[in-house]
Amino acid sequence: MIQNIKQHIDNKAKEGIEISSIVTFDDYGVSGHPNHISTHHGCMQYYQQAKGQVDMFTLDSVWMFRKYDAFLDIFTANNSKINFFLPSPYQAVSALIIHHT
Repeated sequence: MIQNIKQHIDNKAKEGIEISSIVTFDDYGVSGHPNHISTHHGCMQYYQQAKGQVDMFTLDSVWMFRKYDAFLDIFTANNSKINFFLPSPYQAVSALIIHHT
């Protein structure tokens, strides 16, 4: 997995796109999906080898109610752990549409 991540970042650099941050799943993979968990571990390995060249953020796995009721989640979230949130569900849906898998 780490080779795929490194290759993707290197290819983007060749296109003139510098990647300075990675957002990935936590070690539970948000839903326990093996691909998500593997992605987390690959990103962690890349992050550790990159030694400060990129920032990395992980999504926190939450229980099912919070996962699918985004509006109410604003009131139940632990604000001390939030680094970033999307002000509109449109941005989240737009990001998911380009997700190849």
